[in-house]
Amino acid sequence: MDKSALEMFGPAVDAARATLRRLEPEEIPARLVRVSQQTGRNLPAPLARSLIDELNNNSWFRAQVVADWDTADPDSQIPTLAASALFVCRPQGWEERLAGLRADGEVELAERQGRRLAKRIAELEEELTSCRRKAKRTQRRAELAISEAEGRTTAARSAARTSRSEEADEIESLRRERSGLEAKLESVTKELAETKDRFSAVRRELLRERRAERPAERPPARSLWSDLDPINRARFLDEVVVAFGPDSVVVEPALPFGELSLVLPTGVAPDSRAAIEWVISLPKSVTLLVDGYNVTHLLDPQEFASATLRTRLNAELAKLRRLSVSRHRVVVIYDSSQEGGITSESGPGGVEVRFTTQGHLADDEILMLATELGGSSIVVSTDRRVREGSEHVGALGLWGQALTGWINRI
Repeated sequence: MDKSALEMFGPAVDAARATLRRLEPEEIPARLVRVSQQTGRNLPAPLARSLIDELNNNSWFRAQVVADWDTADPDSQIPTLAASALFVCRPQGWEERLAGLRADGEVELAERQGRRLAKRIAELEEELTSCRRKAKRTQRRAELAISEAEGRTTAARSAARTSRSEEADEIESLRRERSGLEAKLESVTKELAETKDRFSAVRRELLRERRAERPAERPPARSLWSDLDPINRARFLDEVVVAFGPDSVVVEPALPFGELSLVLPTGVAPDSRAAIEWVISLPKSVTLLVDGYNVTHLLDPQEFASATLRTRLNAELAKLRRLSVSRHRVVVIYDSSQEGGITSESGPGGVEVRFTTQGHLADDEILMLATELGGSSIVVSTDRRVREGSEHVGALGLWGQALTGWINRI
């Protein structure tokens, strides 16, 4: 059903929506449940097509619409009202009359399109005429400039012929000036080469210092006893005695402290591009764990498992690693049906690419790595189980939309 047909049956769609609002939920046809949930003034085209199809095929629903539509007039002078009333009420010979109305509507639509095209052609012709006028003015200005330049050249030649001795002196002066400039250029070139050598030496020194950097040592583990005051220590001892008494159930006490982990700055959402830019700016190296197919599905839900999309994601992660201040470790994990254990290979720009074995999910591999790395890792996934499981062991969880937003620059 094309756009013109949807426009012609617009009043019928409005009448049917009014009937849907009157019906009880259990009376609404199954195909129209989504239509009945729409509250906007304009119904999306796919849902409008479904509603028209149901009007055409469901005689019970069509009878309900006829009963509610008091103003339906197949003889209306307004084409859309007449066509909609014919389609819903279906009097004798309605199909022939509706076909005639649709043909008239298509002719009118073609005429409107023809008028729009004619108007656009007129606008383009006007623009072409304006461009031609501008070209002529530009050509005249160029001719005047050439004439003026030729006049100046003639005057200069005449002056040169009358002052050859002065010209010779000026040429000699220019030669001396040229020699001085060449000497200065040689000196500056030499100084530039020395500066480049010093810069290279400083850069190599900085690289050595960066490679020699090690993650800061975590503070020593705090003692449970040192974190409790005397009263709480006594209460805790009482709970231990009760817990290990007859018929007792051992309950693990909640420790009053946890593992330190990364925290996003205030105002930066975990699903925003700004979160990835913050990761890039971190002064200390971390490990970025990326749920591969989870992110590619956001980039292209149809081709998310293709090699082309994996290559694109790996290249973007290599770019992220190259831009990061501390050259973070980046690991991307993909689900795989291969056998023989998890494989790891080196991707572009030092990115680690892992494929799971058959029956082993990328989610489980990410959670295992996050458990090992703890607070020095950042997990990127839209999977709630992966994010919350990673945060439970101290990692920072970011949404896949943050990475795709950074990739697509949105």
